[in-house]
Amino acid sequence: MSAHSLPYVLAFVGENENGILRWRTEMILKAFASRGLSYKLIDLKSEGWREDLKNALAPGKPKFCFSFQGMGMALTIANGENIWTRIGDRKSVV
Repeated sequence: MSAHSLPYVLAFVGENENGILRWRTEMILKAFASRGLSYKLIDLKSEGWREDLKNALAPGKPKFCFSFQGMGMALTIANGENIWTRIGDRKSVV
């Protein structure tokens, strides 16, 4: 995976049969990288995904996020607020 500096793309994968969605996501991210966009892939099946997400967001907001099947789009913070709503309302992530 690419180390990122802004602008970057943030992608999510999770449970899927035979890893096909992860494979396709990685192919898309490599295409972005070939055009100068760095990226970070968050695997929601990984035990450390929360820390991975925190580290990915630390430098600032991603240029955009994507996933197949909406994975990662319903993430919430401690008070139940959608993380993307929170990030969208702020100039910085932290």
